[in-house]
Amino acid sequence: REIEFIKRVVNQESNFGTARGTNTIAGPKGKRGSFGVAQIDEVAFDQVQKKLRNRKNRLSKFVKPFLEATGLDLTKVTYEQLDDPILSIAFGRMYLRQRTSEMIPITLEDQAAYWKKYYNTSAGAGKPEDFIRTNQGRE
Repeated sequence: REIEFIKRVVNQESNFGTARGTNTIAGPKGKRGSFGVAQIDEVAFDQVQKKLRNRKNRLSKFVKPFLEATGLDLTKVTYEQLDDPILSIAFGRMYLRQRTSEMIPITLEDQAAYWKKYYNTSAGAGKPEDFIRTNQGRE
C-alpha cells in the first residue's frame, strides 16, 4: 500500500520525473519549492531535516535504517540533492510521516483525499480528482 501510494504521488507530482521543471530549483533561497520527483518545497524539506536531526523526534528513527539500506545519511542531505529520485521520495515520505500518523488508505479514491489533505494541502492547486485521473488504470 505505501509503495503504491508513493508511486502515485510521484506520478501526480512529476509524471515520474518527466514533467518540465521537475529538477529545476526556482525561487529565492529559503522559499524554493516543487523540486525533485516528489516535488518537495524547501520549507517542507527544512522541517523534515530538522526533525531527522533531532534524536528525540520520531522521524529520527528512520535515519539509521535508511543509511544501512542505501549508504545515504538523511541528516546530511541538502535540498539541492533532491534531484536524486531516491532522496526526493524519501523526503516526500518523511514529510507525510511528520504531518500525520494516519495510515495510508487502500483505495485510489481514499488515497486521493489523503494526498490532498496531507501532501498537496489546501495551499496546493491539485484536486483529489486530478490525483484519481492521473493514476487511474495503474492498479
